[in-house]
Amino acid sequence: MSGPRVGCSAGRRWGLLGVMAALLALVGAAAVDVADKSTSRSAKGSQPSGAAGAGGSGAGAPADPPPVPGLLPNMRILPADKVVIDTAGKGRRLRFDATLVNVGAGPLELIPQDLARCPRGQRHVAQAVYQDGDDDGRFDRKVDRERSTVAAGCMLFHPDHDHWHIDGSAAYALTRADDTVPVVAQNKVSFCLRDSDRLVKGSGPPKHYGECARNRVQGITVGWTDLYDASLAGQALELAPTLPDGDYCLRLRADPADLLRETNEDDNGSTALVRISGNRVSTPATVRCSA
Repeated sequence: MSGPRVGCSAGRRWGLLGVMAALLALVGAAAVDVADKSTSRSAKGSQPSGAAGAGGSGAGAPADPPPVPGLLPNMRILPADKVVIDTAGKGRRLRFDATLVNVGAGPLELIPQDLARCPRGQRHVAQAVYQDGDDDGRFDRKVDRERSTVAAGCMLFHPDHDHWHIDGSAAYALTRADDTVPVVAQNKVSFCLRDSDRLVKGSGPPKHYGECARNRVQGITVGWTDLYDASLAGQALELAPTLPDGDYCLRLRADPADLLRETNEDDNGSTALVRISGNRVSTPATVRCSA
């Protein structure tokens, strides 16, 4: 559109600007309406937009995912606990407890779907995002029933645990204390997501998620944790025979491929300092992990 002609009155110029502003407002409202309808279709079971998984389980996370309004979870992972060296069988393994927590406004809820977006033998999952029905900023399962869905990766059968896991739930890495380059890592660890224990004893909503079957919804309720004990299969990092004694940092991360929609994407990591001396593990008091 060309600029205003020379000689137009100021009133006319302002009138044209007003019309343009109104048109832009209408276009913006139409775009929001289209986005709302798209989200509604997704909630009714159409294929949600976004990625199906990470690494070997799909095309990867969307580069620029659209915003999803609602009561989002906020996933964190507690620093590794009960760190020990396991020498059973061949070699050495660094074993530890890993605990995912949800400290967001809404539950983490993942729904199995029959979509051809995952490798053979796996299943696609969609994240349910609940809307705030009474505008109080908190999730109430009796009130906040409306939800939309977005793609959230894949689920797979874990033969050692004999149930289904959500792929890419966490990542583990061991680095030297003065470095951030891993000496050993597991970049994609699968979890069965369920309510294990309350983050604060006696506080928060009741337990809701507990099934790990192929067709069952998985998730973590607000204020709950999902503990993976050090003794479980896969809950370890293999240590090279040549790994020298010294101070190391055990770095854990929730949702490493950013497949989940959260209130905060920058607080998913934790670090625990460990000193390895032969087959023993201790915590040095005067050493810090490199950022």
